Amino acid sequence: MSSQTLSPVSATAYGPWGVTGDNPQDAGQAIDASSSTAWQSDWYSSAHFGGLKSGTGLLLDFGKPVTIVSVDLNLGSPGTYVERSEERRVGKECRSR
Repeated sequence: MSSQTLSPVSATAYGPWGVTGDNPQDAGQAIDASSSTAWQSDWYSSAHFGGLKSGTGLLLDFGKPVTIVSVDLNLGSPGTYVERSEERRVGKECRSR
């Protein structure tokens, strides 16, 4: 199987249970290929999102079903924490250095 670089066609801010995700107006900036723009979640004082919700994030649409075998992320700042999920199952975790 050959691999290729995939680019998302859209990004949507995600919030569980139908709640709007953080900063939905900026979601597209996560995939616009510009190092001067970004999507950021709101700041929460605990890993439990201040008891407000169970998580937040981005949903990336590639326009077709894809199999992702590796990902390169620019997380911006040390200490950033990311969880990847696929089909609502939590997968690998990444931390920036």
